[in-house]
Amino acid sequence: MNYSVLVYPEKYKEGDMDWVARFPGVVALKHCIGVGSTPEEALKEAFKNLDLTISSLKKNGEPLPEPAVFAMKTVSVPMFAVPGSTDFV
Repeated sequence: MNYSVLVYPEKYKEGDMDWVARFPGVVALKHCIGVGSTPEEALKEAFKNLDLTISSLKKNGEPLPEPAVFAMKTVSVPMFAVPGSTDFV
């Protein structure tokens, strides 16, 4: 099976950031998450958890979850200033 994986940075406190990898859209894989200081570390952890989950499902004779299907499109979004701030969104 081919599962989509989403990797993104997550800021958890001022100045600190980790990378998170997860398999979106597949309820049975909602706990297959990887966290690391780099995208590669996060992916490695996520795939390790995916392997454990798939092995457990197979061992228990359960079906493998169907992959989620996504359509992606890149769009251009204009930047604007946040009122009362010098930050841009």
